[in-house]
Amino acid sequence: MPKLKPNFFLDSISHLRTHGHLIISDDLLKTTRTEDDEIVLYLEQEFEKECLTLPIEAPQFSAKAALWAAKIVYYASLLLLHRKDTKKELEVLFPNFNEPQNVSTILSVDLTLRYLPQIYMELESIDHQDPLLDIIKTLLEIWQYSSIRSNFKVDEINASHYLKSPVLKQLFLDRIVNKKALNWAQDETINPILVQYLGFYKNDIWKALQPIKNNT
Repeated sequence: MPKLKPNFFLDSISHLRTHGHLIISDDLLKTTRTEDDEIVLYLEQEFEKECLTLPIEAPQFSAKAALWAAKIVYYASLLLLHRKDTKKELEVLFPNFNEPQNVSTILSVDLTLRYLPQIYMELESIDHQDPLLDIIKTLLEIWQYSSIRSNFKVDEINASHYLKSPVLKQLFLDRIVNKKALNWAQDETINPILVQYLGFYKNDIWKALQPIKNNT
């Protein structure tokens, strides 16, 4: 396998995935085709590693979805510091991903989009009127699997999208449990399903999770 050459795009994303911290440049650096190819190679390797721990058969890696999400997170992190006249560039830097959500795209996107709530909260603390906040919030409302955190919740949980598929249901509920996201677990649709999902092991796995009244 060819050795990955260093670039700022790759360094930023790999550092974020490894350490959970952002590397922020003092300038808005556009990515090149070579850098895009290298980040896809890196993310495919990471995808294969994560698939080893999945409770399902490994889905196909979506290079297009993974690259899109990596750029979203990359530019969002740069814009935490780079506050020149970028308002006119936001639509270009943060395009929608218009392909259907399935296990492949959801997990490929999640490689990096799971860090977007962290960026959102940092940005909100700097300027709660920043126009980028609405863009990020919209993306997190769409890609809700990546939005599950103990200290973050979307305005309207679309649980039915995940619960109608046995595979997505398991991934969705496991993510809520692993993140100990009580703010998600207390949703009136999710709560009874999650309590039933954990069954007799609920108190061992997550004692703080309690059934919502009238749902028992």
